[in-house]
Amino acid sequence: MTALLSADGLSKHFGGVIAVDAMSFEMAAGEMFAIIGPNGAGKSTCFNMLGGQLKPDSGRVSLAGEDITGMTSRALWGRGVGRAFQIAATFPSMTVCENLQVGLMRRYGRLWSILRSARKQYREEAEHLLRLVGLGEAADKLCGYLSYGDLKRVELALSLVNEPRLLLMDEPTAGMAPDERRALMDLVVRLARERECGVLFTEHDMDVVFGYADRILVMQSGRRIAEGPPDAIRDNRQVQAVYLGQDFSLEPVPGSVRGAA
Repeated sequence: MTALLSADGLSKHFGGVIAVDAMSFEMAAGEMFAIIGPNGAGKSTCFNMLGGQLKPDSGRVSLAGEDITGMTSRALWGRGVGRAFQIAATFPSMTVCENLQVGLMRRYGRLWSILRSARKQYREEAEHLLRLVGLGEAADKLCGYLSYGDLKRVELALSLVNEPRLLLMDEPTAGMAPDERRALMDLVVRLARERECGVLFTEHDMDVVFGYADRILVMQSGRRIAEGPPDAIRDNRQVQAVYLGQDFSLEPVPGSVRGAA
């Protein structure tokens, strides 16, 4: 079976510094796949090569068998790769629904008409996306007045505009309270399963990683040092040494999809 996403020998240098060294892995449709590592491990560089923000010096990236190595983030978006960033980015002076409508106009190549009346375009489709993320009642609220947790839900809805096969999430729960983190990640897992959308995410919160990832890849000094299901990673002595001082005897997050399984 063809993997949804495949990285083969990805490398990136910055001058004499090797940020990522021959990274290889595969992930499947509908899978929650986490990349973690201490600061400076190279996970952000790896993530940005996969998302089109950086071109690898060597190696190959494939999406469902298609070579997408070095494609721009815009080209990847057109092929069904969504991206959610660490800091939620919306237009605060526009309503929640209008933010989604702008995203939909981009998808359908209608941004030229934004100065006419965004309120009249793709309203029903925008409302459908908002219902998916539990914000149907907030459609006409200004984004500037939303809680941070709700803003992250808006960003998730925006990342679904192009009906992604693969969703890249950079620190999806950063800045959120524990209850908000669980609610958001429960939602992400449900959408991933329902839509068979693979979710690749980076995250510093180990409760989130071990509570929601199906598999975890651990990086150190630009290299992969471990990969596997949460239980195997938790018990890996090399991983424990890298994260010296952190608790890897974590229990699944109460109420999470993994915790409820």
